[in-house]
This record gives sequence, C-alpha cells and structure tokens, in this order.
Amino acid sequence: MSHDAPRSSGAPEPRDASLAGMGLVVVLIYLLPSTYVLPGPLESHGAPIRLLGGFLLVLWGLRSFRSTSGALRQPMAICVLVILGVALFSWAWAPLRPAAGAELAGSQRAMIALLAASGLALWGSTSIVSTRRLGRILSVWSIAGGAGAALALAQWALGLDIGVITKVLPLAVNGNTDVNTRSEFLRVSGGTAHPIEFSVLTAIALPIAIWCVTQTRGATRIVHFAAAGLMATALPLAVSRSAVLAAGVAVILAAFGWSKRVRVNVVILGIAFVVLFRAVSPGVLGTVASLFRNASTDPSVTARTEDYAEISELWLGSPVIGIGIGTYRPEVYRFLDNQALLTVVEQGVLGLVAWLAAIVCAVLLCRRARRAVPGNASVKSLAWALTGGVGALSFSTLTYDTFSFTQSLSATMLMLGICAAFDRVVRMAAPHDGQAATRRLAPTRTAGR
Repeated sequence: MSHDAPRSSGAPEPRDASLAGMGLVVVLIYLLPSTYVLPGPLESHGAPIRLLGGFLLVLWGLRSFRSTSGALRQPMAICVLVILGVALFSWAWAPLRPAAGAELAGSQRAMIALLAASGLALWGSTSIVSTRRLGRILSVWSIAGGAGAALALAQWALGLDIGVITKVLPLAVNGNTDVNTRSEFLRVSGGTAHPIEFSVLTAIALPIAIWCVTQTRGATRIVHFAAAGLMATALPLAVSRSAVLAAGVAVILAAFGWSKRVRVNVVILGIAFVVLFRAVSPGVLGTVASLFRNASTDPSVTARTEDYAEISELWLGSPVIGIGIGTYRPEVYRFLDNQALLTVVEQGVLGLVAWLAAIVCAVLLCRRARRAVPGNASVKSLAWALTGGVGALSFSTLTYDTFSFTQSLSATMLMLGICAAFDRVVRMAAPHDGQAATRRLAPTRTAGR
C-alpha cells in the first residue's frame, strides 16, 4: 500500500516508527535546550534535534526517490527544496567574495543546520498518513508545550537549573547557559536555549492546546487544559515583548476558528488569569507593560531600528543572492535581532522570497483543507490554529534572529510540514468518509461522538 493511501474509517492502524519519530521531534524541540549536545567533535551539530532532523532528511530522500506517490511534487516539498536550493547557491557563493574565517565557518554551520531542519518539514509532510495520526502528534505538541512551560515555572519559582540534565543523560554543554534577567526579574527559558525562543515556541503551542481541549473529553481534556494553563502562566515570565506579540498573533488568528462559546470562555479565563497573576506577582506584568510603554527609548528597540541603516550598504553589494548564508557574524559585523533582515543580507531577495513562498504555501494549504470539508468544526478550528502558529512564527522573524536558534528553526520547519500533512490527510479522507473521517483528528476517540 502506498504511504499516501487513505486509511479506512474502521480499520486499526498498524504501528509505525514514523509516528514515534515525529513525537520525539516535538519533545526534543520543547524539552531539550540545543545548548546540550552529544560529547565529541560535532559541537553544535551534536544537538539531538539536529541529528534526528538529518536522519529524517535522509529517510525522506530515500523514500521519495523510490516512491511513485509524487512526494517530490507536493507544494510544500517544492517550497522547502527551493529554500534549500537558494541556500546552497548562497553557501557556494560565500567563498567567492572576500570573507573572514569566522564568516565561512558560520556559513558551514548554518547550511548544515538548515539541511537538518528541512528534514523535519519534508518527513513531517509525508509520514503522517491519517487524520488520527495527525491528531496524536498535535496531542504530543500540546503536552510538550505544557511540560516546557512547567519547566519554566520551576525555574522561576524554585530556581531549577536545567543543567542537571547532564547528570542524567550523556550530554555536554555547547554554548551560553547563563541566566537571563530583565528589570531584576529572572527571564525563564523552559526547555529552550533563550527566553525569547521559549516564548515564541510556547505561543505557537498554545492554540494547539486550546484546540485539543475543544476536541477531547474527560481526563484527556483536563491534561490539555492544564497544558494550556501552564503555557499562559509561563509566557509573561519570559519578560519579553516577543512573547506578548507572538501569543497575540497566534491566539487572534486561531480565534477565527473557534465557536462563540469557546471565544467567550477564553476571554473570561484570560481576564481571570490576568487578575490572579497580578495578585500573585504584580511586578512581572507591570514590567512587561513597561516594555511597550518605554519602547521608544528601550536600547533593544533602538538597536533593532538602527539595523536597517547599518545593513543597507552591505545588502546593496549583493542584493540578489546575499553575502552567503550564515556569514553575517556578530563578531565580524554586529548583532542583528531580525531574521527577515538577516535573511535578506545573507541570501538576498531570492532567500527572502523563498521563505515567504513557504509561509504563504502553509497558509493556503490550511485554507484548502478547511474548504475540503465545509462545516466541519474540528477541521476549521485546527486550520486556524495552525495558521495562527505560522503567523506567530512569521511575525517573530521581525523581533529576533529566529533561525540562529536550533529549536526555533526546527519548530518553523516542523510547522510547515504539519500544515502540509494536515491538508493532505484531510483531503484524502474527505471523499472516502466525509465528515466521519475528519472527526478522527481529535486526540482521542471520545471527541466527535
């Protein structure tokens, strides 16, 4: 049977290692900081999520070239391959211009990181073969996001040092693991390498958790409700504008798919949460609010606005293909906390257009899936939840150097792959089982009864 063949509505699905593999990807993204790597010469490439991504890329390549299912002709696969093609061209171009040794070394690292992350998008888009499996992956995503938020709360309340993981697992530290603070408040990072990274990854998981709450019953609903609550509680503790903005974009877009009852419940719970959080820790919300009130004089904001003038001359030197992926090094130039600008400088207009095409493709695939089964509330709400995730990730590229962080890059590629898988399995199921098949998107069988 082809991997793209739809499953019958009543037949049990065989066990498949690909499902466990995708679940492991989500867990690694949310619970294992990329600064912890396998000991040895690989350094940053020894991060487990990067090694797993590379392995999945090889598997996808082997399966695609042997398959007759047209995996290479899928819209998202084409977009990701174009991203890789532009990046490879940019990487090959880097040594042809005068460049420092740090720039060329950075180019090698960035290219390997992108190749590994692309495996998550390509494998994710083709390995999920049914709506039920997609629902299970999203359930893991919700729970992993909640677990990462629980880690963040433990860091804030108990001073938990995530470094204890090296005493349990055979991992070494590669990179900065210093504690971040702002206005004397500890900035939590959960299971990620940086508070901003934590906040953005949590923001995209929140709508998925809310969707899981609406699709489940009993104990499973309680688990997902707790996950959503933990994420909402931990987000302000990153003390980041990006946290508020990313969560706002994700939730607002996801709300287009909610019923009136869900919207009212979310608003009521949100108000109650703000009141309770302010009573327990008034300083945190006040500090977050001040980040917006004083944005015009905040050094982190003024530095970002100065980036435009600083890079214009560099970009004009090679506007089409850029100076080379990964070659804009802070030790050679300056810090650039804006992934969109970083992409334009390193990969030129071609690189930016390639990424924009993938983002637009993801949104259109969610839209196509939604229209494949008109009136199906589960599909509609999930389509908007995933669109919210894509929107938050896209918006965050304006607030920090997203792809410089392994987990952020991995989450972005995974989201693109999940959007493609969502469109594919919904459209496969719709002609065969109609509304009944797409009900199995729910993380458990109780939903949709």
